[in-house]
Amino acid sequence: RSLEIDVYVVPPTEANQEGKLWLLNKAAYGLIDGSRLFYLQLKEKLEQIGMREISGNSALFTMHVDGKLIGLVCSHVDDLFMAGNKQFKKLMAEKILKLFK
Repeated sequence: RSLEIDVYVVPPTEANQEGKLWLLNKAAYGLIDGSRLFYLQLKEKLEQIGMREISGNSALFTMHVDGKLIGLVCSHVDDLFMAGNKQFKKLMAEKILKLFK
């Protein structure tokens, strides 16, 4: 996900770019907005595969098939907890890995 502001960083020593700054193209771990931007990307990706955010709890997403709950994903910062039946586990293994390559 793109940053909403310009963020410049000092390159690592190994880059041999002394006296230069790099402009970040996307969010990076450790930025103030890093967790929020990760959440927004996660939400977008989970919704793409058919999950819905629970009203009143933005950390919990559910998946239903034929009106029945088959699984859920709970997020906390950059950790995910997934639970569901075999169908849900198979869907998640196939879809979520492709989304975050």
